[in-house]
Amino acid sequence: MESVSSTLVTAEQRIIYCDAEPFIPRGFVIVRHLSGGNIVWDKNAQAKEGALWFSEGQKRSRTVEGESIREELSRLQKPVLNACVLDYLYAHPDARPEGWWKYFVLFWGTIYEEVHSHCECVRYLCSDNGKSYSGTVRLNIPLNSFNPAALRAI
Repeated sequence: MESVSSTLVTAEQRIIYCDAEPFIPRGFVIVRHLSGGNIVWDKNAQAKEGALWFSEGQKRSRTVEGESIREELSRLQKPVLNACVLDYLYAHPDARPEGWWKYFVLFWGTIYEEVHSHCECVRYLCSDNGKSYSGTVRLNIPLNSFNPAALRAI
């Protein structure tokens, strides 16, 4: 499944190539994929506050439609991560930042469309009892405080 090339920089840092075509689930097409070049991935830096982003509504424990979150991310010019990073973290769970396991982390840098319904979606990464899971969530449904956006740590 790994279509992402990577190089080990240090024990804690890796380079993830974010211009590759990410995994495309069956029945989906890519609508938009923000290239990211080579990013140095440091799970300790990503674990710090700010690498998981919540909309104002999500912070107040409300549900917010996915489309509204996408618009807010765009308006605020947040450095969203694309699905190449999701694919890498799925294949290398040891590179996942501490604390991400309790969320369905959304990777807004790649937008998909379900072929049969024409609904736009983003992919998520989550864990349960040490096992990784990935799936899609439609942008026309409410998202809650368990659905943060993955941002590039700066």
